[in-house]
Amino acid sequence: MDYFYLKQDQRYTDVPVLQKGMGRIDLWKVNKLPPEELPRVLVFHVKAGKESQFVDFMESPFPLLSDRLMKLMKVYVPECRFKPAALINPELQLQKNYYLPFLELRPAL
Repeated sequence: MDYFYLKQDQRYTDVPVLQKGMGRIDLWKVNKLPPEELPRVLVFHVKAGKESQFVDFMESPFPLLSDRLMKLMKVYVPECRFKPAALINPELQLQKNYYLPFLELRPAL
């Protein structure tokens, strides 16, 4: 089996940042919870400017995949489960749809 490592492209410097204190879900623990314990759709407020780039893969504080990257991942990891996540910025009247993957963790380097 082949393995790959996803990392956010560091060349993008103006990317949205998830805000703390968005309800009862701890941002730093959301990807460690079973999908059944999370709401059907996760909603996160983001700090973003008009020129912010919503990249296909956001790494921090937990992985989030764009719709097109999620579809690609389903091809290579069909057993992976995903939870929809809406990233919203009310000031800019902006919403982008992403997906939180629930991957099997494996020991690695």
